[in-house]
Amino acid sequence: MSNGPGSVERCLREVFAKEPKGVFTTEMLCRRVYGEKKIEKKHRVAVLRALKRLAERSLPTLWRRVQKFERDDLWFDYRAYPSRAVDRGSAKDRRPRKR
Repeated sequence: MSNGPGSVERCLREVFAKEPKGVFTTEMLCRRVYGEKKIEKKHRVAVLRALKRLAERSLPTLWRRVQKFERDDLWFDYRAYPSRAVDRGSAKDRRPRKR
């Protein structure tokens, strides 16, 4: 096995390359990667792991925004939306607190 990017990570990189100003929920990214209507926990876990590795390797400006009372986080490229708030953080860091 190689230590290069996996298929999920490559697909996510393409999504962010095609839409650099896009803001995506975790569920939207799962649907784009897997193409299924029903998203299961295994899909969410795989996408979240791939997003973290993507932020460590090839897209260090990948950030997440935590929404209060929502299950899904918002994922975006920090270069497109540089304002700093409490409920956002780098994808490499721990999940920010909901306020």
